[in-house]
Amino acid sequence: MEDYICNKCGENVGSKQFCSGCMTSIYVKKNISKLKCDVCEKEFGEIIELDNHLISHPICSICNKHVDFIEKHTKLEHPICEICNIQFPTKHDLFEHRKFVHLCQICNRIFNTKKERDTHQNLHPKCEICKLLFQTSIDYQKHMLNHPKCVFCEEIFDTLNEFHDHFKSIHTCKICNRKFENQSERDIHLKEHPLCEICGNRFYNLYMINKHIKSKHPICKFCNQRFIRQNVLDAHIKEVHVINIF
Repeated sequence: MEDYICNKCGENVGSKQFCSGCMTSIYVKKNISKLKCDVCEKEFGEIIELDNHLISHPICSICNKHVDFIEKHTKLEHPICEICNIQFPTKHDLFEHRKFVHLCQICNRIFNTKKERDTHQNLHPKCEICKLLFQTSIDYQKHMLNHPKCVFCEEIFDTLNEFHDHFKSIHTCKICNRKFENQSERDIHLKEHPLCEICGNRFYNLYMINKHIKSKHPICKFCNQRFIRQNVLDAHIKEVHVINIF
């Protein structure tokens, strides 16, 4: 009959293959006489013997595992940065270290320290609109062609939509679409368009404003006064003229 031992709590469960203490069979390990050391594969009869044996194996300070020989383990398992001699748990960790400490993200030049790398990287031309860095001035100049530039005030924009919004709100008369170099000139010009004293809107010419007033602002048949909306006119008639009629 074979014996079984719970590899979680160390209890001998005989042939039941189930640990009543842990209430699980997941940790039950067959054959109590063959507990192996993961480092040197030496076999032990009980877990406490295996635990005592593991103390003899040094622990790697990088991955916190018991190993046979530290120097051999670190050389084979933990890659070293050839620039600063720091060892890392995995190749991916080394790659990330090199990328964010020693490598210029723009031209791939290698530096001894992050400070040196950052100082160099900041020398690359930078677009103040979208904050991108470029390897050369020629690359930067080509990139800037992608940012629309206002022909009047020379302001540069990130996107074409931003440029259009700027041009419409600053340099364009919303009545006649005439273009102006600055907002001040545009606002002075805007006052030349006739103003509707009832609603405050401006119109292209006198013909357009007269047409607007007749179609949009109802007139009181009693006093010929015009109002902004029909409901305002109705309230006026009820308050002023109904009383006079009676």
